[in-house]
Amino acid sequence: MKYAKELREAIEMVMWNSTDGVWYDYDSEEKTHRRRFYPSNVYPLIFGDSSKKVTKRVLAYLKRMDVLKYPGFLGGIPATLEGSSHEQWDFPNVWGPSVHLFVESLRKSGDPELYNISKKVADGFIRTVYNGLMNPSPQWPAACWEKYDARFDDGRPGIGGEYPVQQGFGWTNGAVLDLIYRFYIEPQERKFGAVRLYANNVHSNRRLYIFYLLIPTSLLIVAWLTCQVQKSQVNHNRTQIFDIIGKPEESYLIADSDTE
Repeated sequence: MKYAKELREAIEMVMWNSTDGVWYDYDSEEKTHRRRFYPSNVYPLIFGDSSKKVTKRVLAYLKRMDVLKYPGFLGGIPATLEGSSHEQWDFPNVWGPSVHLFVESLRKSGDPELYNISKKVADGFIRTVYNGLMNPSPQWPAACWEKYDARFDDGRPGIGGEYPVQQGFGWTNGAVLDLIYRFYIEPQERKFGAVRLYANNVHSNRRLYIFYLLIPTSLLIVAWLTCQVQKSQVNHNRTQIFDIIGKPEESYLIADSDTE
């Protein structure tokens, strides 16, 4: 607890900007704050101990920077608001871990309006991940992506960077499952009471087992669907290649077997 308190005090002393009412990265070479928008500017709210005055200043900052207006950021909060670099850690890319911490920070702030914003952002990210896997755009395969495009909620992946956008994807799956739990499962637990495990209570045991099977089962389903989509894409590409060269795929299979 001592180190946690010291860390909290250091964050306030070094990163809090009293002019803008938010926490910034500190440039140790320039000896000044980097006064640009990043999702991390609100992360210290996750401690849950900020005063009402502080949370209102953070809310005013988000509104002033138009963070929530472009055009509502349908697929989540982008890594930055600057898109001229065309790098993957800039606009318009949305990253699961960044969105998750942004949402959790606002959710734990204690401010009702920030909580509503956190749910809106979470819903946008959940929606675009779902659409990308279950209802993708025609130009993209069905998949969970490492990053998404903030301007849309149709599941299209993000752009830019040093390598092709990756399918998978662990931190996307983990972030979206936790957001579903925080906003849609946990409230039901509070409403109907926490489930306790008692040796003589078969009903509670059954409910508990079902709950703890839900998340791993969901992960397995996502993984299976992704594998099936990738297998289908490979077969489709193979068929296209044989169509291009003008020979039936079976002739190559026969030739291979004759060679053996």
